[in-house]
Amino acid sequence: MVDGGADGAVDGVVDGVVTGGPAAPRPVALDVDTGVDDALALLFAVASPLVDLRLVTCVGGNADLDAVTANTTAVLAVAGSDVPVHRGHAHPLSGPRPPAEAWHGVDGLMGCRPEVAARPVRPEHAVEALAGLAVALADAGDPLTLVPLGPQTTVAAMLTGDPAAAGRLRLVHLMGGSGVGGNVTAAAEFNVHHDPEAAAAVVSSGVPVAMYGLEVFEHVRLPRADIDALRAEQHPALRLAGELCHASAARSGTDDACLGDAGAVVALVRPDLVRTEVRDVAVETGDGPARGATVVDRRRGGRDRLWHGHPVTVHEEIDGPAVAAVWLATLRDHYHSASTGGGAAPPVHFT
Repeated sequence: MVDGGADGAVDGVVDGVVTGGPAAPRPVALDVDTGVDDALALLFAVASPLVDLRLVTCVGGNADLDAVTANTTAVLAVAGSDVPVHRGHAHPLSGPRPPAEAWHGVDGLMGCRPEVAARPVRPEHAVEALAGLAVALADAGDPLTLVPLGPQTTVAAMLTGDPAAAGRLRLVHLMGGSGVGGNVTAAAEFNVHHDPEAAAAVVSSGVPVAMYGLEVFEHVRLPRADIDALRAEQHPALRLAGELCHASAARSGTDDACLGDAGAVVALVRPDLVRTEVRDVAVETGDGPARGATVVDRRRGGRDRLWHGHPVTVHEEIDGPAVAAVWLATLRDHYHSASTGGGAAPPVHFT
């Protein structure tokens, strides 16, 4: 792992292997269940010169789909982005499940949703929008990277419902899973546990998959001094980031804030800051205490012919402080420039 600045990216994952060299902005679609850390990821994706954000789709998870959609459009409005937003699936493939109110509050943003004018959402369902974009970009020679940051319900529907379009994707880079135990249960991470059938469909789809899971998730943290500095910023996107981190730290009872999903997007464009390995992975979809577990085979000696896992690029280690520094520098560079170039940002209040 190599340190670097906000713009020092390397190319990424090719056939499951991290490669080096300067990176051009890659076309990306984010599939979000916008809670606190999804919002931090959206702010980074809009700001990063290494992300060409083409589409955002919404899925029920951290909050219900209506709240997720409202959160997503509000965050993008504060970020100054007009990227298209589409609604996806409200419930997992196996039926409704409760949202993560204990972690993200009733509204999904711990009471920090910006009070901004409502943005329209595109009428086309997220599955059709993702499939159309995947084909169009592949035809143009610059395939789409799909980044699910919530339950993989909508993504699974796209991959299984339109295999031809799915085959045109460059990569599915998902936040979810764990080979080291769970958070929502002893065995399972929240996104996968919320819809194990969907996660299993993604892992077994044949599309290149990278998994940014609990092995690295908690290691990307923003110190208190940076949180306080963000809360004092003038640009509403920076203040929003500070308020979200402050709320996250208060909820966790810590003096720093886990950047969560935001780290997954930074890792996508800065793979020099992570160590990955190709592992066979399977998702437990049966009932019982292991439901939603992602079984990661770290044994030596080759693949087990009696076990039906699928090759996935698993994030094993991360330079957490460097990833947090890239996230923070990218936000400051972009939103300070936006304020300078376009005059003072309008005042924004938080609910």
